[in-house]
Amino acid sequence: MFAKQAKCFFNANGIRFAFGERRELPSLKCVYQDDKNVMEDLQNVLQFDSILSKTTGKRQQENRSKKPFAGCRLFALSFIAFLVVSASAHFSPLSAGTLTIAWDANTESDLAGYRVYYSLASQTYTKVNSKDVGTDLRCVVDNLEEGKTYYFVVTAYDRAGNESNYSIEVSATVNVVDQTPPAITQVRAVDRTTVSIQFSEPVTKTTAENKSNYSIDKQIAVVSAALQSDNRTVILTTLEHINGTYTLSVQNISDAATPANIINPAISVQYTLSGLDLTPPALTQVRAVDRTTVSVEFSEPVAKTTAENKSNYSISQQIVIARATLQSDNRTVILETSEHNNGAYTLTVQNISDVATPANVINPAISAPYTFSGLDQAPPIVTYAGIVDQATVEVRFDEPISEASALKVENYAITNGITITSISLHTDSRGVHLKTSNHQDGASYQLTVRNIADQAETPNVMAAPAVLGYTYRANDRLAPKVVAVKLLDLTTLSVTFDERVTKSSAEQISNYAISENVLVQTAKLNAEAIEVILTTSAHAYDRDYTITISGITDVSTNANAMSSTEARYRLDSQGVDREPPVVTYVGANDETTVEVRFNEPVTQASAENLANYSINKGLGITGATLHFDGRGVHLKTTPQTDGVTYQVTVFGIADRAPEPNTMTTTSTLSYTFIANDLDAPAPIAAILAADLLAITLMFDEQVTAASAENTNNYVISDNIQVYSARLSEEGNEVTLSTSLHWYEYDFTITIRGLVDVSANANTMPRAVVLTYRANAPGQGTNNGLTISAWSRKEYQIDTLRLGKKLYIDRVHSLLSAPQKFEGMLMFRTAYRDRRDKSDTFFEFNLNREADVYVAYDNRGEPAPNWLTNNFTRVNKVLLIDGVTNQMQIWKARYYPGRVQLGGNMAAGARQDVPLTMYFVFVDDLRSDRPGANGIPKLFSLYQNYPNPFSLNSGHQQTEISYLLRQESHVVLMVYNMLGQAVRTLHDGVLAPGTHRHVWNGLNNDQEVLPSGKYLYVLEIREQVSNGTFTVTTALERQTKVMTLLK
Repeated sequence: MFAKQAKCFFNANGIRFAFGERRELPSLKCVYQDDKNVMEDLQNVLQFDSILSKTTGKRQQENRSKKPFAGCRLFALSFIAFLVVSASAHFSPLSAGTLTIAWDANTESDLAGYRVYYSLASQTYTKVNSKDVGTDLRCVVDNLEEGKTYYFVVTAYDRAGNESNYSIEVSATVNVVDQTPPAITQVRAVDRTTVSIQFSEPVTKTTAENKSNYSIDKQIAVVSAALQSDNRTVILTTLEHINGTYTLSVQNISDAATPANIINPAISVQYTLSGLDLTPPALTQVRAVDRTTVSVEFSEPVAKTTAENKSNYSISQQIVIARATLQSDNRTVILETSEHNNGAYTLTVQNISDVATPANVINPAISAPYTFSGLDQAPPIVTYAGIVDQATVEVRFDEPISEASALKVENYAITNGITITSISLHTDSRGVHLKTSNHQDGASYQLTVRNIADQAETPNVMAAPAVLGYTYRANDRLAPKVVAVKLLDLTTLSVTFDERVTKSSAEQISNYAISENVLVQTAKLNAEAIEVILTTSAHAYDRDYTITISGITDVSTNANAMSSTEARYRLDSQGVDREPPVVTYVGANDETTVEVRFNEPVTQASAENLANYSINKGLGITGATLHFDGRGVHLKTTPQTDGVTYQVTVFGIADRAPEPNTMTTTSTLSYTFIANDLDAPAPIAAILAADLLAITLMFDEQVTAASAENTNNYVISDNIQVYSARLSEEGNEVTLSTSLHWYEYDFTITIRGLVDVSANANTMPRAVVLTYRANAPGQGTNNGLTISAWSRKEYQIDTLRLGKKLYIDRVHSLLSAPQKFEGMLMFRTAYRDRRDKSDTFFEFNLNREADVYVAYDNRGEPAPNWLTNNFTRVNKVLLIDGVTNQMQIWKARYYPGRVQLGGNMAAGARQDVPLTMYFVFVDDLRSDRPGANGIPKLFSLYQNYPNPFSLNSGHQQTEISYLLRQESHVVLMVYNMLGQAVRTLHDGVLAPGTHRHVWNGLNNDQEVLPSGKYLYVLEIREQVSNGTFTVTTALERQTKVMTLLK
């Protein structure tokens, strides 16, 4: 008989069972022994398999006829949970799978035997797949499929043929019999020095990483082998491949089976290397964007570090590269350069690498030609004439010239009976060699050049002959001398010699040594062979440097070599731009164009970087184009919505300073898009300039230049005259040059007739009247002459001093000047404007009567009409260290109001020589300069307060204040009446404006000084260079007396 079915219940300790009849059974071998009570519970679980067995619906009917089986318990495998029958696998020689099932004996007296069922699906059993094993407690099931999982149950039957329900179901997977060595499933070249191998199964690390187990044809050596974490992939590091097909042979690699299967003999697989980047970048396009910008396009992305190293580029005709910026496409580089003239140029590039691994580098250098052909209205200028040998004269021009005009003998003439027999044009088209009759030793000659044309689309021809002198010396025994050393920027140095020098010696960088550990990187001799441009590591502003030059030889037959020569130089920070660009305007030009304008020229690289702009309300930006003037950008956008106000945020824009200043904070401006603008422009403000001679009018939108610059559209009260009107580049501000206003008075201006720039050209329907005034400034702010320039041309205001630079963009400095001119206020102009031909080049206002001086190139005869008609030539010159060394002084007296000057090469000016740009200085007729009435021009020093002051009263300190009119190096000191310095209150550079210092009656050692009178002295100091020496001088000095009490 089989036992009764048990009933189960749960309590707080776990699973417990109550039985109608309890029998002792063998213990379950797999039950954990940690808890005796739990063990007993789990033994009782198997007393009735009817409790444990789960039958499918398919088997329920069959099971009803079976007697409960009370003793079938299966061993649990050690690797399976404890209620699972153990299963062990054995394998036949034919690799058919075999599983062995074992269980505990049943002790019933009427037990007849056991039946084992097996299936590939859980709880799905038939007698077809079963075995009657009699009373054996072990069953071997063979001919099973490798890798498959089989499920087993066991039943017991008695002598009457009654069969119990199924036991607990157990399962096991038939192991795969591995008798095959690994196969190679994939081989590929990752790059030129890396090959990846993938095996069909895991392999052992020791055999996989033995590099001798691999070989590659075509002499590609295997350097190392590394098994990856999947244990199937091996990475080979090899010698460099080239594109092509290779054969890999592999042997002695073993799998992880026991026993191991080994690849032997060797197996071979082919693989191909193709499409890898094995070539350096190529130049696909070089073009001049404008006079100072060159775009370089490479055939593939290039590495930023190499692309932005400006020493990797050079341009013919002595074009200096200031900066290189890689664009967002990683293929285009923008070069910012010195000024191009019209003509052909060659760009040379080297050491630029692509982004391949390993990188491909441009070496040797490659070159590409390009042409700059801006609007050229200036004829060629003769820049040099000199003797090459006894019968050869060289002539150089500032731009390429036409071959037809260059080779005409009648276009040249030499004095003293020298005849010209033939002419050859240089390969750069900027110079000619004249073959002549023999020159005489020591004789001086004059060369006349005429009718030479340039290569412009409409050629410009020299309007007047150019006459230059030279001297022939048959036996030159003088070594070259250094006549000028100038820092063009922080990494570019110009060295000028007094005669032509050899290219080999001038471009030998070991011939130059610079103090302060500055390294010379390259040296390039110019076409005239008298100036060398050195590129260096970075200099610093306001620091003295010494360059030592030796070994430079001249071009004479004696090859005279200069001995070691030292020269000092520096680059002052005064006037250096340290402010980032400012956004001055944003507005919509049309439905998909937004204009952004800045207060100064910006770099193309930053201006056209879309990442530097964003517009709210989901307006997308698809493109950015820098204006030709460098101060505006057109943003191409997705369509804007009529009547919607947008905000444009700008960030990261850099200016064109030698050390670019970049916007580090965002600038956000708003505008409203009007699809069909029907509103006329409206003036919103009138602002009177501090000098009382100009008004700025601000409008709510852009207006046309034709209407804005028509002076008839403005009328000012109190008979104030409007001399001229100038529209800003942003198009929404107009500056009026006027007669003199006065303080503390309300003026009105009537504005009419202005037109906006919309398609409807809306015109102001009626006149608008604005009121404005200027309040009187505080003490000391109107003691001196006030100059305000409002020309669009670049300028800086400074004082005329020896050693100071005369131009914004050149380091030409003042060498000598009559003493009366020193200390006058000066306009520092831009040398690049020297070709300007306009009649209204530069304008500024004076607030009181003054003499205006113009220093004009001494070679400029005749001078331009604006100069000869309005100024008088005086018998004085200034000496500078430029191309010409003399600047003729012209003078005119002006009354309060506007001063208007023309271009350097305006009508009437000489056109056949490269005239040096003029500069301007102004003399205040009230004689505020030191030496006249003792009133300083650069500052106003006020009396201390309180005075006297007592250390034993409520006034234990005194305040000294002063007004600076420009950035200056200020030294403020206290002296006793014996002239001994007792206290330094300040020694350093200060910005313009009012400054205050407090003195507490103590000396520099913080000791109390005795009662009495003391002097306080304010000095404005400056370093002045002349030749090879630099000294610090006091530009202006003023002394006042104060009294200290105890």
